[in-house]
Amino acid sequence: MKKLIIFVLLFFCVSGFLFSMAAPQSSPNNASIVGGSLLFSFFPIIIIAIIVLIIIGVKSKKNNELLPSMNDSYFDGGLLSYIGWNILGFLVTIITLGICFPWALCMVYGWRINHTVINGKRLHFNGRALSLFGHWILWLFLTVITLGIFSFWLFISLEKWKVKNTSFEN
Repeated sequence: MKKLIIFVLLFFCVSGFLFSMAAPQSSPNNASIVGGSLLFSFFPIIIIAIIVLIIIGVKSKKNNELLPSMNDSYFDGGLLSYIGWNILGFLVTIITLGICFPWALCMVYGWRINHTVINGKRLHFNGRALSLFGHWILWLFLTVITLGIFSFWLFISLEKWKVKNTSFEN
């Protein structure tokens, strides 16, 4: 990921430099070109400074973190698995016409929580889709009976259910 960031910044640096070289020279009648030319002239210098700061930050971070301490909080999930779980949850919801949405929600939320560590203690999500499905039916019923008014509390009810089914692993 860090290599990708450095590559993208380097790409912008080179393209900004080339664009500033290709920009027309300023004329006294066209002041906007002068401002644009000055901006693109300093663009490569700014990008190089950002790259240097990132490299220094990466090196200092590697030197300071040998092992996570018991007081560290971090998230150790990866981007590809996050995308994969969300795509799978979306497909399950679409294929079942929304009936299995609670299962997809438990699957994606469980992935997020199970990859979270707070103060050296890993979180664990023990919620089950069947339990959420029962609550979901009740919440849907209350939303219909109250003509949508309960929908304002639906998010809060869902968050309460998530927290109730989240604990520390140890």
